[in-house]
Order: sequence, then structure tokens, then C-alpha cells
Amino acid sequence: GPAVFVSEYAVTQGSGKGNLIAAVAEAAFLTGMIRNSDIVPLASYAPLFVNVNNRAWNPDAIQFNSSIAAGTPSYYVQVLFGRFSGDTVYSTTVSSGNLAAITQFDTATGHLFLSVVNFGNSDETALISFDKKFNQLADVWTLTSGSPLDENTLDNPSFVFPVTLSLIH
Repeated sequence: GPAVFVSEYAVTQGSGKGNLIAAVAEAAFLTGMIRNSDIVPLASYAPLFVNVNNRAWNPDAIQFNSSIAAGTPSYYVQVLFGRFSGDTVYSTTVSSGNLAAITQFDTATGHLFLSVVNFGNSDETALISFDKKFNQLADVWTLTSGSPLDENTLDNPSFVFPVTLSLIH
């Protein structure tokens, strides 16, 4: 069947120099591409790098100067979705309209990955179901901040940064 390469996607409106709300929107978009990975086998985020002393547009995934580099929240979305991906996609049902979710299984490692994106304005409680059993131990990675407009800067490169905690089911 047909195949689509989604080239150079990024949220460019209301994204500041690379804020959390843009990253959340891109993450929700990624769940849709993964859900349709039989048709969309390739995608690339762009633009990737910007020298902060010669910025031509916003956003860029990684900003740098001659001394330091900092990933934007969008960069960390790419890191998380790249690190926690599988070769099998399972149907995923979410009971909340403000959540996007996708479940993947890596047959080589036996790891199951559930990616959930909250694009609403508040915390969500939801029932999420998928067609795969999993172990009782799970790690949860979150990318969040106090405001959807928060950005990383060269002075504070980890202001919006993934954090993890372990859950026991």
C-alpha cells in the first residue's frame, strides 16, 4: 500500500522559542503517526539546531551558542518517543477526550510502552485499555512544567525536563 514520509513537522504558532504546549501538541501528533505506522513509516522533526546568536525562526529542537547547548521540550518529546518505542502497535482506548495514547510492544526486549499525552488544561483521570498484558512494575516518565508556555534556555537548560518514577500495579 501507500507510504507517507512526514517531513519537517513542528508546531510553529504560539510556540515561543520552543515551549511545553508546542511539545505537547507534537506529542499528540506523534501518537497519531504511530497509530498509522503502517502508512507513515517515517517522520522527521525540523528544524533541529539553532545558534541563539543567529536565530532565523522558531522553534528549533536544540539551541546552542559557543559554550552550551539546550534541548527544547520538543527535543525531549523526540527523545522519549524514540527511546520508548516498539515494533508492534496495539489498539488503545482512552476514556478522556483530552488524552491521546498509543501502546507499543518491543518483541526483542519484551517491553511494553504506553505513551499518554494530556493536551487539556488540567490533570486527567482516565481509564486506558489496550490488548496486551504487562508486568506489575512500570516506570512513568513525565514531561511537564508549571506553565504550558515554559521553555528551556541556555541559562536554565533543564527547566522542562523528563522525570521518572516507578509504579507498582
